[in-house]
Amino acid sequence: MPNLGTRAAAPSFHRHLTEQQWREQAAAPSGNFIGLWCDDDNAYHLCWDRQSPVLYSTPLIDRRYFGLSHATRAASLAERVALELWGAMPLDALSDEPLLDHEKWLSVWPLSRRALPSAASSALLTRDPLFTATSRPGLLRKSHSGLRVGRSHRGLHKRLLEKSITEALQMVGRLASGETVSAPLVMAQALEACHGIGISPRDRDGRLILAEVERLRVHFESIIAVARLTGQELLETHAALILRKCEQACAEHAGGHHMMGCIMLGGMSPAIDATALAKAIISTLPARLPLLVKLISHAETVLTRRATVPRHRAEAHLLRGVNGRASGYKGDLRLMRRDPRFTIKLDALSLKGDAYARLWNRYHEITESLAYLTAIHDHDTHEIDIARPVVYEAHEATSFIEGARGESWCWVKCQDERLTHFHLQTGSFNTLPVLLELCLAGEDEQFLEASFAYSPAGAEL
Repeated sequence: MPNLGTRAAAPSFHRHLTEQQWREQAAAPSGNFIGLWCDDDNAYHLCWDRQSPVLYSTPLIDRRYFGLSHATRAASLAERVALELWGAMPLDALSDEPLLDHEKWLSVWPLSRRALPSAASSALLTRDPLFTATSRPGLLRKSHSGLRVGRSHRGLHKRLLEKSITEALQMVGRLASGETVSAPLVMAQALEACHGIGISPRDRDGRLILAEVERLRVHFESIIAVARLTGQELLETHAALILRKCEQACAEHAGGHHMMGCIMLGGMSPAIDATALAKAIISTLPARLPLLVKLISHAETVLTRRATVPRHRAEAHLLRGVNGRASGYKGDLRLMRRDPRFTIKLDALSLKGDAYARLWNRYHEITESLAYLTAIHDHDTHEIDIARPVVYEAHEATSFIEGARGESWCWVKCQDERLTHFHLQTGSFNTLPVLLELCLAGEDEQFLEASFAYSPAGAEL
């Protein structure tokens, strides 16, 4: 089996469409939608075609393109983001309501070469037009016409373009708060595919270990936050104790409890001892799970039917990952990882789509992660087929993984080992449409962040 990043002849999965071809595609509802984004010249649409991610693009004409959201509701949020950052106007779109800019940005269309000074620019001078004049905490803010995202955009795109691929990866690892493994990992895989960089079986397994440990940390953090907000003190205390053990192992063997900077091109940081990390986790955590099960069951009355996402809403928003599976929406990118040491089980513990279902499904993934860590630690193998990135054209690739917060995707184009184009979409961004809808229905913002393991910093990269 070839290593990740081995260059092979591949069909052209980047399909360049005329305006009419794009319009015909936009008019057809798609349950295979992955993402949409724009730059100054083109609109891009990434979707599944059988078992492969296919990228479509079309030139912008007078900054306009035909939007997808009229037929595919899940595309609406991405269209609004592209309009604010690039000035790309989606025709026939569901909404053009601002999402990120609360009239505090110093530039209109800040990522575009056609950026213009905004009204806020006279109030504050800065070298970076993506810094806001003020920044308020919170997931959402109410405006006269609805709800918007409340934290300021991170401006990652502007900071990374024209950086060397090594510098770009390091910056993603520092800025992707809450996704310090999955975000740089998905980008590293795409960059490695572009440049034909392979990794050793040891580093491959080390990355798998780091990804599973991050999954454990995120799930325990979600359980703790939900317990704290609903008065489940014993559950909060016990989950916090388990998390502390996990963080201690990370601090000792992974360079810090956040595992920041652990992913590097072609492998991992030399400071990482992934084998020792796996051993520390599997020797400490499993014995504490029986009590965790009992305490989760005691939270049933306060979590049942709260923040419910029925299956039809999960399907409409294409809510994937553990949050989607708790609503009965099938799909798991981990199944594309064919590892003879361990097989993913699709048995969801609850499909009711409420906060209690999400809690049980997080527990289910915790047990699977621990079992997978045990399998990796106990058995070496070269016969593993990780879901490899798709190389479209020369120095252009897309990569994907599923983390604890959902699916993460990265598309990159490089020239002379410098990043010229990229799009990074995290699991938190994919969760955001559902959170907006639940907030409009009156659900508590902090509770939603906890129950869905939402990371504002990850969503607004």
